[in-house]
Amino acid sequence: MMFKVGEKIVYAHSGVATVTEVAEEDGRIIMTVRPDVGNYTVKVPAESDKVFMRPVMSREEAEELIDAFPSVNAAEIRGKSVRELTEWYESLLKSHDMKALVELTKAVYRKKTHVESQNKKLGAVDAKFMKRAEDLLFGELAVALGITRDEVPDYIDRRLAEKGGEEKE
Repeated sequence: MMFKVGEKIVYAHSGVATVTEVAEEDGRIIMTVRPDVGNYTVKVPAESDKVFMRPVMSREEAEELIDAFPSVNAAEIRGKSVRELTEWYESLLKSHDMKALVELTKAVYRKKTHVESQNKKLGAVDAKFMKRAEDLLFGELAVALGITRDEVPDYIDRRLAEKGGEEKE
């Protein structure tokens, strides 16, 4: 898929990135992409089917996703081995499906609430994947909504309260 210089895209597992250059190299169109998080660039063929790339969602799509938060089920994740957890979390991340990121975030938040009620700490694997899912989800929502990443949780809470929905889990 061809993008323009300056366009914000979702790039692989890096999340939101900016296309900084589009040039022809060896007869192919190559895009230079700079992820918003990190200090590096990547060169990728514009028509690559090996690397996931798509436009950042629109404001309307972001608001529809937020409105759907209460209806996204948080799967039960207690009792899984570290390997099973890692595989499940990775499959949700690799789906590049925003509702899957909401599911992952809600599921780990529910688990965190449960273990903290027993005066325990959330496991490192759970915490790592919850942070990764939130970074991807909130990063794209921030761009789509024209706000900072730090403002996203409050925006979600306000929108759901206005719609009469539950607060973000």
